Amino acid sequence: MNTRLAGIGAIVAGGLLVLIGLIILVTDGDNTPSAAATTSSAAATTAPGTSSTTSAATTTAPTTASAPVTTLTTTTTTTTTTTTTTTPPTTSAVSGADVQAFVAAYASATVAGDADFLFDRLHPLVIASSDEATCRAFVEREIVTITDYRLTGPIEQTAQTFDIAGSQVTVDPLFRAEATFIFQGREVTDTALFAPVDGELRWFSVCR
Repeated sequence: MNTRLAGIGAIVAGGLLVLIGLIILVTDGDNTPSAAATTSSAAATTAPGTSSTTSAATTTAPTTASAPVTTLTTTTTTTTTTTTTTTPPTTSAVSGADVQAFVAAYASATVAGDADFLFDRLHPLVIASSDEATCRAFVEREIVTITDYRLTGPIEQTAQTFDIAGSQVTVDPLFRAEATFIFQGREVTDTALFAPVDGELRWFSVCR
């Protein structure tokens, strides 16, 4: 009796082992993906627009743009400076009567041939625009030969700028009037200019 029961138990145990083995086999076949399934799944999860090729990707370093080269052009500008000088107004009041008196003295000097007086009363700007030798020769050669020198127009007080050796010099006050005289036998009309220097009137001309 015991022997039969032991045999039946062995049979039942063997059947259970076979059943468990089948269950394990079936479960392993369902859960273990094949190589094809693994490949397919990998392909399916590739990002859109990205190649599924499994070869190593080649990364190309971005090209660094060369820094722009700036060429500086240097321009040299030459500036010419012009000096402007204004003679200070005389502290002595000079009137039209003073100009008339000087013209009378000037006319007397031409008649007397007084070259020293005429040269000494020449305005310094006239000499500065030429030189002393030229101006003295001019006075001795031409001015002393003038006769009948007189003013024939009203005396005006103004200011005037002269170009002296590249510098602009303004004379203020300046007196001017129309003058008439005889030179080399003919009557000449010109604009006479006078200006005070240290309270003493001087005359203008162009030395030649």
